[in-house]
Amino acid sequence: MPYSKTVIRTTEEIEKIKEKTKNRMRRYYIKNTEVVKERTKGWRAKNPEAARELLYNWRKENPDKLYAIVKRYKENNPEKERAHNAVEWAVKSGKLIKPDSCVRCDGPNPEAHHEDYNKPLDVEWICRQCHLKEHGKLLKEVS
Repeated sequence: MPYSKTVIRTTEEIEKIKEKTKNRMRRYYIKNTEVVKERTKGWRAKNPEAARELLYNWRKENPDKLYAIVKRYKENNPEKERAHNAVEWAVKSGKLIKPDSCVRCDGPNPEAHHEDYNKPLDVEWICRQCHLKEHGKLLKEVS
């Protein structure tokens, strides 16, 4: 019977091992970014509930990082932020009426879709699925 030795490590040693592992993973990601992204995309497609739960937990555990991401997005996209705010205030004040269903498929909970952010109150009220499809089309046109 082979002899097994129990290794007792200090907290400092464990932290060094964690840091080395993290750095190795970071280097792998940098070298293989596209492969990792495709693998992740595939996993998310196969495990939507688990992916949603991971995202939910990450957002809950990292409010400061989430705030920084949102803040950076708003700083990088001021025209979108202005348009979104204009729609929000127009709906609250009654200048815009939000319908109960999507104008394309009659789905629930429509969102305001801007064709042109320079016309902030010119929106099409479409459901989340139609909105994602629309932005998917826009991304394909750009690339």
